[in-house]
Amino acid sequence: MMRLFLIMLLLLAVIPRESAAALGEHESSSEKDRKHFHGFRQQVNESGSYVLNIISTEANVIREYSNPNGMIFAVTWRGFSHPDLTTLLGAHWAEFNTQHNLDSNRHPQGKRILKMDTSTIKYEEGGRMGSVYGRAYIPSLVPDGVSPEELP
Repeated sequence: MMRLFLIMLLLLAVIPRESAAALGEHESSSEKDRKHFHGFRQQVNESGSYVLNIISTEANVIREYSNPNGMIFAVTWRGFSHPDLTTLLGAHWAEFNTQHNLDSNRHPQGKRILKMDTSTIKYEEGGRMGSVYGRAYIPSLVPDGVSPEELP
């Protein structure tokens, strides 16, 4: 089992993939997310506190929230299945994955809601088969007056 895991990690490291906008990156690369997820994108300005990029696919609606400096401070999703978290979490994926593996060993399978904090991000996911949701955000990038827990 460990050998299979190591082979998969090696493949992920050597297989080229298109980079995409991700948590903590600039919103200008959000168009790459649209292509990666094979969806369409619309941009909405929200009250001067943040900009919202919505990526709709056949299975999910993904929202990327950018602060006034253009940095993506939060991502949320809702739909039939979890999106590709390696793309959405970007540079934070490895830290998230390590913490997720540690937490998985402490919690029984089948838990419907997972909340996790790492040194840089906060993460929540839940739902059931065919109806899932989640959010991840970087507290240090959240604009004043915005509550990430209230983002749709």
